[in-house]
Amino acid sequence: LLARIKTRIKQSKASRENLPAFECKGLKVDFVGHRVFLNDKEVSFSALEFKLLSFFIRHPDRVLARDKILNNVWGETFVSDRVVDSHIRTIRKKLGPFKGHIESIYGEGYRFNPSPLSQGDASDSNDKEEKTAA
Repeated sequence: LLARIKTRIKQSKASRENLPAFECKGLKVDFVGHRVFLNDKEVSFSALEFKLLSFFIRHPDRVLARDKILNNVWGETFVSDRVVDSHIRTIRKKLGPFKGHIESIYGEGYRFNPSPLSQGDASDSNDKEEKTAA
């Protein structure tokens, strides 16, 4: 039974990593074409911003520490952990009304919430947390 459960968990992780696209209430991320759409309008993301957003989407509802994000997105390149904050700030600006999907977890890191309770409320609290964290 335990082996079956472990197999199912691996399968669900593998299927999530191979998703062709993510869609949620006007936000669409095309992993194959490396494109982001907000209410059917394409928004330009740099390669690194897209990689970071994709990493969040592929790990929903999990708190991701800066060092884990750095290792998985930047790899062996040496950069300050505050670079993550800077890129997340830029991504939030580009996401506009959908910025509430990326939540700041004080003292821990960040979390991607696929369905925030309220776009406006979540966005406002993220801005406050981001200012206090900086």
